[in-house]
Amino acid sequence: MIDNILARTIFGEARGEGELGMEAVACVVLNRVKIGGWWGKTIEEVCVKPWQFSCWNKNDPNLPKLLAVDHEDEQFQRCLEIAQKAYNGNLPD
Repeated sequence: MIDNILARTIFGEARGEGELGMEAVACVVLNRVKIGGWWGKTIEEVCVKPWQFSCWNKNDPNLPKLLAVDHEDEQFQRCLEIAQKAYNGNLPD
């Protein structure tokens, strides 16, 4: 199963940016996991690291949206698909 945090990060950062924008966010997250160190060692650590992806900042207006979205939302469904593709290593960087 895909990483729900990755899908929510894609949703929060790029839901209005089209498929390429959403895929780019997924690639950034996975590249930071690969680099490790300061960025974090896991997808979750990288996504929620303070001030890295603004959608997770406590004062960001996107935070309530990305926490509340569910599988019925078409954009979130697409984010889940992209996250799954990235998580499985099937998303070109």
